[in-house]
Amino acid sequence: MRLSTLLLRALLLTAVALGLAQWWALREAELATQRFAYQWQAYGQLRYDSLWVNLWGTGVLRGVSLQPNGLTQATLGTPLDYRITAREVRIDRIDLADDHSLERARIRLIDLSLPMSDGYRLRGRDVPPALSALGYPSLELQASFDIRSLPQSKLLLVDGQLLGADSADLRFDLQLDATPAQLANAPDQVGLRKLQLDYRDRGLMGRYLDRRATELGIGREIAPEVLIGLLDQRAKREKWRWDTASAAALRGFIRDPRGFRVVLDPPAEVILRNLNLYEVGDWAPLLGFRFQALAPEAAATKP
Repeated sequence: MRLSTLLLRALLLTAVALGLAQWWALREAELATQRFAYQWQAYGQLRYDSLWVNLWGTGVLRGVSLQPNGLTQATLGTPLDYRITAREVRIDRIDLADDHSLERARIRLIDLSLPMSDGYRLRGRDVPPALSALGYPSLELQASFDIRSLPQSKLLLVDGQLLGADSADLRFDLQLDATPAQLANAPDQVGLRKLQLDYRDRGLMGRYLDRRATELGIGREIAPEVLIGLLDQRAKREKWRWDTASAAALRGFIRDPRGFRVVLDPPAEVILRNLNLYEVGDWAPLLGFRFQALAPEAAATKP
């Protein structure tokens, strides 16, 4: 048999093997995605147009949307038809345990869009203006997350960033007393271990100050001092038990709203659902709250 014939047959067999391997990988990825959507259905209904997975374990979902429901919809106060969309969700790494629970994942969301409307705003006391009132019909973001589960410690670590070209950049390190199964099935039992959040302003605070100046009927140049006065009144009224350095840093940020860092480091495990059992004034010591104003360069760089 000629060498060229042997090489051709070898190439054909290799192509068939690769095709079968790719089919198997796609099938397994579809099943894993279905399991994921089912496990997390308490948060929302996940849909996507297409899925592709590479043989070395990475993949991409295209045309992704999430419709919050249940606890998520009730907490955020979103309309029933509200949908979060992303052009692509790129899975750069995913490791699953034998029981298919998540061990490690690195995910990027390309062209993430969070629609805003006059009826949509986080529920709370004296909440700021809805983002739609600040000129954001939607928040257009690029996002990435690195998620690690430490089952023996019952600890879930999430590092992430949300980058908005005309709004703000957020970078955070989050530690939760939880397992992926607990997060999916019993989110009300999740405990907060620690959070560090860095904020870099890209226009959101300027719009906020303009809006508040208009609402209060004051000049834009004096708006920061007026808002600081209102903040102090509220802190006194609600008896905020926060440290002097954090109070001074927040006033400084309002005067020069470039960047800040918030740290939550509770002295003991805090069940997030229990916060509403306490007065707002007690939240700062309960959560180990610290606020620090940062220059833009510092806000963009993790320590």
